[in-house]
Amino acid sequence: MKIFSTLDERPDATPSESRSSRLPYYFALAHFVACMTSMVGYVIPSLQFLGIVQVFILLADLQVSVPVFVFAWGCPVLSQLWLIVAGTLSWYFLGRMAKQIFC
Repeated sequence: MKIFSTLDERPDATPSESRSSRLPYYFALAHFVACMTSMVGYVIPSLQFLGIVQVFILLADLQVSVPVFVFAWGCPVLSQLWLIVAGTLSWYFLGRMAKQIFC
């Protein structure tokens, strides 16, 4: 019995199981890691300079950042949760559309 390290090495692997099927997860994971990187300054005060990453996240997530701009002053926790959850979901769906178009 041979053990395969990836799905691409299996002879019976279908195209939906290939590496390109994980493309949407890469976009969403990159967004989530960037959001967590920008939030680490709240936990470790010496890393507050990483908060500048959030400016770039807000620009990259312009389609979901409008509620963040509106509610940031009144409900900062809710606006941050919106940015993380809705932004990650939007990048997941953008990755799925890219997979449908290009793969």
